[in-house]
Amino acid sequence: MNGTTSDLSQNTSLLEIVYAHLAKKISDGFFADGKIPSEERLMRQFDVGRNTIRRAEKRLIREKIIVKIRGKGTFITGRISLNRVKTNISVFVKSSFFSGISSAWYTIYNAMLAACDFTRTSIRLMVLPEDARKRLEFITQEFASPDHHFIVIFGNAADMHTFFIEGRVSVPVLQVGAPSPCGFAGNLSVYYEAAGFIAVKYLHSLGHTRIAFVGGHRFGGAALKVQIICSYARTNNFSFPPEYIVYAGFNDQDKINQATAKLFQLPSPPTAIIAVNDQVAGMIYRALKYQNLRVPCDCSVIGFDNIIGMRKANPSLTTVDMKLEYIGARILKIAESAAAIKDFHLFNEIENPQLIIRNSCAAPQKKKTISVSGKKNKGA
Repeated sequence: MNGTTSDLSQNTSLLEIVYAHLAKKISDGFFADGKIPSEERLMRQFDVGRNTIRRAEKRLIREKIIVKIRGKGTFITGRISLNRVKTNISVFVKSSFFSGISSAWYTIYNAMLAACDFTRTSIRLMVLPEDARKRLEFITQEFASPDHHFIVIFGNAADMHTFFIEGRVSVPVLQVGAPSPCGFAGNLSVYYEAAGFIAVKYLHSLGHTRIAFVGGHRFGGAALKVQIICSYARTNNFSFPPEYIVYAGFNDQDKINQATAKLFQLPSPPTAIIAVNDQVAGMIYRALKYQNLRVPCDCSVIGFDNIIGMRKANPSLTTVDMKLEYIGARILKIAESAAAIKDFHLFNEIENPQLIIRNSCAAPQKKKTISVSGKKNKGA
């Protein structure tokens, strides 16, 4: 027993040593090309077994410090290149990229890494500071660099408007996400209006007319989806009242719990919920469970994005596939040909979303009521 405990303690100590050493080397910029040494080399360096190396790497992956690309190696997140490259792709993201808010963006970025030929292309992740003044300083400094061959912006690009309009940046720029009237960047997005229409139409086809929407904020893709749901409800003669529209943030389970509880305290609670994305849908799952409500028996739930985690949820989530993995790979193709595209700022490509039917939606249940005589009657 003592020997086993001692071995376990020693293995844990070795793991911490390997983890701390790699984390320090990464933070000091020791791996200039962004590539982590092979497992065999690390095993020799630390004189430890393969399992210890893999456990240390898994911890760094969980912390989003490194990424492992099958058949290509292990790399520092956001600093991936091999040898001399022909194209430097700089991906500008908000600081929320590393939080639960942006699971969709992280899926797109991982798809870019998986599709990248690192002998020809480098991908650098540029995280914008939250503070507006620091963000302006950061953008000013970065755009003075000649290292950017192709710039990708995840989400709204309003902060960068001045730099492009004044001609401080002469390389092609691609904005990814719900299009905004920026006028200086090409756009790659999904047909958001169609996505909203697909979701509400499917729920209505199952018999739902009391449909709620739970979003993160009132802007971008969420606003477009709400507009479509309102329009569809009017056209098909059912109500979509303001109290059915809730904005509760992206990563605050308590707010989602409170919002869901209010929905089911209404005189006519919803029989279905459209979540702004799959991640929020997962939080709605937990909120409904807290209310002792079952999916889909008591309430159907549908999301957007088709992220991996909710494919394996219980029940598996019905969702609208926003082609995130395809978009990630498509960015690489666009970057390769961007130089040959005249007036790239006019480039506009919109992908069609697709309904993925799983197990989280069903026809609304008919409730049982008690008549004056005490006999049970079925009512809608």
